[in-house]
Amino acid sequence: MRKWIVVVDKNRARVFGSAGALSAMTPVETIMNEDADRDFRAERSDAAGRVYDRMGGGRHSVSTEDPAESESRLRFIRSVAKRLDEGRRNGAYEELQLVAGAQLLGLLRANLSGPTSRCVTISLTKDLVHEDLRAIREHLSALSP
Repeated sequence: MRKWIVVVDKNRARVFGSAGALSAMTPVETIMNEDADRDFRAERSDAAGRVYDRMGGGRHSVSTEDPAESESRLRFIRSVAKRLDEGRRNGAYEELQLVAGAQLLGLLRANLSGPTSRCVTISLTKDLVHEDLRAIREHLSALSP
């Protein structure tokens, strides 16, 4: 059975293929977020607001997620989901294994089409995009039946 293993973070998706055992994983492609090198801080109007603690003299900034960065991440995840849908329609794989941090894994699963979602056999909540093949194999083999 042909399978794709997709390892994703906010800037890159590494796609590996395997015709059987995980030991035979080979790189298929790498999908890059075109905004990966963009400095979102330069687009903000000013620093985050500051608040005082109710008790004591503590003061700290109020952090909010940058909307431009969130939109960039969502566009990237949608492009990865679109590529996975294309791969399924073209018969490149029958089984799909997803590896990403919790937030990105949820976004990716939410953006997959119904037929592509049904191909997902493993979802691993770990950020392994910078790991080598051996480490990725070890994490996945612990979950494989």
